[in-house]
Amino acid sequence: MKRLVIYNPIDEGFWKLSATCRQELTQQFHNFFEVDYVLETKGARKKLLDADYIVGMPFSLRMVQKNDKLKAVHFWTAQIPVSWQEVQKFQVTSSSGVNSRSVAEHALYLVMKAIRGEIAPSEFCEEGYFIADNPQQKIAGILGGGHIGTEIFKLTQNLFGEIICCSRSKIDFTTYYDLDHYQNFLEKVDYLFIAVPLSQETRDLFTQDKFFKKIKKDICVVNIARGELFDTQELENFFEKNETAVYLTDVTYPEPYPKEGKLNELENVFITPHLGGRRKDMWELLLKQTFKITKKWL
Repeated sequence: MKRLVIYNPIDEGFWKLSATCRQELTQQFHNFFEVDYVLETKGARKKLLDADYIVGMPFSLRMVQKNDKLKAVHFWTAQIPVSWQEVQKFQVTSSSGVNSRSVAEHALYLVMKAIRGEIAPSEFCEEGYFIADNPQQKIAGILGGGHIGTEIFKLTQNLFGEIICCSRSKIDFTTYYDLDHYQNFLEKVDYLFIAVPLSQETRDLFTQDKFFKKIKKDICVVNIARGELFDTQELENFFEKNETAVYLTDVTYPEPYPKEGKLNELENVFITPHLGGRRKDMWELLLKQTFKITKKWL
């Protein structure tokens, strides 16, 4: 019988593997695999090296480089980790799309804070806070037309005067800009949702010349993608210098973001600690997709 390792060393909080989830995983797999759980990093490498299949949270590729019998790895993350994206020796899949609606709902929460004029006030202030914008007079831009970008459009299509999208792949749900016209897209946008995966290609979209010199000085940026997309110093400098611009983000670099970090000092910045995928039904959705993908391994 082939050996399946379920890897999740997270020992507290939302992403800890509950006893209920373990029971469901065992029930689904025990007739097809010898199931082993790795719930701590100590001794993990030895078990991963002996696996035919692996399901769970990300780990270093180096831990399985000497595993010659490994056939497939499925991650419980929305994206295949960057260091794994060129792997050809075995199949690698992600849980792309599972948390898209939840992340889009979090993006809506963040942008509504901006629209209503409540970013990071320490106390109520009549001037500057709680003076709402009129989104019907504004253009929203979605950077990234994948699962999350599509859900953001569905949630906000009646909120803004116009919504445009810039994406590598052509989309048909609203006005489309390809990456060759990225600069034109940025110059139009009042509210920007960042919903792209992390790669060298997407990192290159957020340089000083390509991004910060092109966006409006009073832009609202909502980042529900990855904190590593930005050079932290350039990000801090822009929002410190442009006090009418606002930045609301669910992702930072590093994570967790340090309390003494510069962004925490800025009143036009609001940070949530990577909460977008945390919804009551998320584990149910995650396991449902896991079972669908692993059926193909049988």
